Amino acid sequence: MISTFFLSFREVFEAALLVGIVVTYLVRSGKNNLVKFALSGTFAGLISSLVIGLVGYQQMKASEGEAREIFEAIMKLIAAALILYVIVWIEKQNRNISKNIKEAVDNRGTGIGLFSLAFVSVLREGMELVIFILANSEVHSSGLIVGILLGSVGAIGLTFAIFKFAVKVNIKMIFRLLGLVLIIIGAEMFGEGLMEILKMEVELLEFLFLGVYMIPMFLIFFKEDLKELFAKFS
Repeated sequence: MISTFFLSFREVFEAALLVGIVVTYLVRSGKNNLVKFALSGTFAGLISSLVIGLVGYQQMKASEGEAREIFEAIMKLIAAALILYVIVWIEKQNRNISKNIKEAVDNRGTGIGLFSLAFVSVLREGMELVIFILANSEVHSSGLIVGILLGSVGAIGLTFAIFKFAVKVNIKMIFRLLGLVLIIIGAEMFGEGLMEILKMEVELLEFLFLGVYMIPMFLIFFKEDLKELFAKFS
């Protein structure tokens, strides 16, 4: 449930933050008539994610025996690869996330453009969350639901406070902390997925797989920090 909470919080927070920045930017730019298109795209992306998630979850639950074990193992490896993408994205985008989103809004200044921007962005986050949930399918259904609900409510509540009450939050730090948690979760999924695919139960080998995943990820994640550190001592 804990991993589901953090994964849900991270994905929903990113989607909600993007929509919040888009809507706020449109209102401040005097383009209130375009807000409905951004919100419609958000709603469509959310519904599409829910439908795809439910279908995927039902298909997974319908599988049995070895087929289900292989499916879960593959989903864990896909989730681990997806976390790698997320970490790289954090390093490249989060320093200028607001600027990047505003530029995207300016480049898609029409109703259809804003609808597609919101739809694709929310659907992407939703699909990422679906993959993470399917990778944690061995968790009891009630645990998955509680983790998803708590993470989603927390993310939406924080985003609402940021935009409604101008609560000052270090968004970069939030993503950094969530990135650290994601690396740990990704390493666990990577190790478990490989062990299940290889059908091995050697604990030492699983720790080796964890290290193979985690060490490069930490180097990527702290690349800029390491550069600054080396610069001080050079």
